[in-house]
Amino acid sequence: MAELGLRTPVLLVEDDEGVRRMLRAVLRRGDFDVTAVTTGTEALAHLSERPVGAVLLDLDLPDGRSADVLRWLHQNDENPPWMVISAMDRRDALRLDEAIGKRFMAKPFDPWALVDSSRAMTQVAGDASSGGVW
Repeated sequence: MAELGLRTPVLLVEDDEGVRRMLRAVLRRGDFDVTAVTTGTEALAHLSERPVGAVLLDLDLPDGRSADVLRWLHQNDENPPWMVISAMDRRDALRLDEAIGKRFMAKPFDPWALVDSSRAMTQVAGDASSGGVW
């Protein structure tokens, strides 16, 4: 959690409206400042315009650009910590990007477990200046 009452900015990339609304509400209650987008194109535009404290990325996006977002997260010098939230089979997700490993949360999941994981990854990144290595 951010110090001095500041909320950690999180980019939520999720195309399913019901899931997006629920996660936005739960993350806000968990003291995150959430910006939600529905496509990889929107995510890349947002990431190029403003820094975020973490990225939560669905892999099955309507524009098919989740791999481009993952590539940006790997290549950008100031990459934020990130986690994949997906109904995709974990093995298929790992074929897309081996770094997903422990950063994968399969749908359906407990939304409060996602809040806890988001807190952990932003604290580790902030404490160790890890550049997104979580």
